[in-house]
Amino acid sequence: MNKKVVREGFTLKEQPNMVDFKNDEAEVRFRSIFEQSPYGIVIIDTRGKIIEFNQTAHQDHGYSREEFAKLNIFDINPFQSPTEIRANMREVLRKGKSVVEVKHRSKDGRVRDMHVSTHVVNLDGRRVFQAIWHDITERKQTEKTLRSYREHLEDLITERTAELSKVNKELQTDIFRRKLAETRLKESEERFRRIFEDGPLGMVVLKPGDTILSANKALHDMLRFTDRTLEGRRLIDITHRGDRKKTADHIRQLMKGEIPLYQLETRFVKNNGEILWANTITTALRNEREEIVYALSMIEDISDRKLAEQKQQVLIHELQDALAKIKLLRGLLPMCAWCKKVRDDNGYWKKVETYVEEHSDASFTHGICPDCLKKNDPETYDNYGGRIRTEFKKERRKHERITLKEPFSCVASLHIREAKNTVFKATVDNISEAGACMQTDYPVETNAILMFRSGLKDKSGIVKWSKKLPSGNRYHVGIKFLSAEGLGKA
Repeated sequence: MNKKVVREGFTLKEQPNMVDFKNDEAEVRFRSIFEQSPYGIVIIDTRGKIIEFNQTAHQDHGYSREEFAKLNIFDINPFQSPTEIRANMREVLRKGKSVVEVKHRSKDGRVRDMHVSTHVVNLDGRRVFQAIWHDITERKQTEKTLRSYREHLEDLITERTAELSKVNKELQTDIFRRKLAETRLKESEERFRRIFEDGPLGMVVLKPGDTILSANKALHDMLRFTDRTLEGRRLIDITHRGDRKKTADHIRQLMKGEIPLYQLETRFVKNNGEILWANTITTALRNEREEIVYALSMIEDISDRKLAEQKQQVLIHELQDALAKIKLLRGLLPMCAWCKKVRDDNGYWKKVETYVEEHSDASFTHGICPDCLKKNDPETYDNYGGRIRTEFKKERRKHERITLKEPFSCVASLHIREAKNTVFKATVDNISEAGACMQTDYPVETNAILMFRSGLKDKSGIVKWSKKLPSGNRYHVGIKFLSAEGLGKA
């Protein structure tokens, strides 16, 4: 695994990279699904940084891949404060998943409604968020339009009922008012008829008993019926067999006055045998005596949305299957204290490398360490042991030494054989537990003893070499640190 090195004081720590996919069959399948998904897919760490994303994710927001890689979740969701977003992230970590609708802002400033499904997954031993989103701005606008039509239709129905009531009262007292009321009624009916016939949604008026009294052109087109052949049928007759019971139960409750209206996602059977998914809103129509005389049902075709939801579920299952095939080895392994074999789940003892290869995607190469070489082949160890130890020591010092990105200054007290103290300033370039390299404008001699305060930890050392730099009166000095015992002997 690739690793990166970070500095903490005088020691080193190695951390694994955030994303390190292996080039195996599962990864190829996962990457293909990931990149070709019609939905935006992003991997987000617990700090809100976007660490992996597919092409759809950045193109939908108008960013290039390089621009999107520099963003975090706070940049594309500016409608919530960072505090609110972090609180939501903690809640998702606790529950393991969430499905929400949020607003995103694209590069050109447009506000878009997004449906976001988030799952917490383990990636290289670290918990991250996998978010799958798709744009529902158009659907939101359609729902808004539908609500507007529904509210407008309810207003018209209320207006018509009020007008009918007013006309009926006037007919009882004055024939002139009756004629006037008839004129107004015709106008109201004409408006209702135009809305009913020319509306974009399928509409049907039901008589008690579920019989279709009237159906508009939009519904006939949806279900591929012609020449007004729906009138006289029962609504149950064109409903899918699996949805008939719940539709019949809701119509019965509506006609009895037990519920004012109902909304269902229902499947209808077209004239050619195909299935139509529809969002159905049905309400009761009452006369002036508040008696239920008809039911009005508005039908919206949502087949495309249901198909998209099914494809989304298939994609999510495929992604989850692909992630599940990425093997991780964790937990406690029983190991023999003598032969170092590992016991598997079936109780068999196996070599460590055999067990790891069976339970992970790692493979082993073999070599021999200096201790084993000395034990099993002393002659070879004597011939090559010195060179091996020297190379190992150089490699160890290379990894132990910290090269400082920003060198720090320190104040040192210098002792050179005779008893005198000289205080000078020095700048430390790199440092380890064994020694350090620094620059100073004081001509330090080899084998001089230094005691200096770095601001982090007091050190004592001996000058092993000193070189004058070409630029100005500056000296490059190498120091070997001394322990308390070594300092006393010196």
